[in-house]
Amino acid sequence: MKITLGPAAQKIIEERVNTGAYSSAEEVICAALAALIRGEAAATPEKSAMEMLLEDGQCSGESLDAEVVFAELHALRARSGRSD
Repeated sequence: MKITLGPAAQKIIEERVNTGAYSSAEEVICAALAALIRGEAAATPEKSAMEMLLEDGQCSGESLDAEVVFAELHALRARSGRSD
């Protein structure tokens, strides 16, 4: 899908990406859509909290393997001299 955004929307997206909070325009838009879904869900009580969390997860980006993440954290901790 291709969309055209006005200058104000483009500026908002670019600012969010430039802060480092998001790695791409797509992530900013997914976060905005997740916020829209949460807002609509608050107005429609039939949507469960679990459904909202699942939708948030679908827009959160690429998943990471927990074992890989923990191994990287342990290696980082070892390099910094921390043992806790």
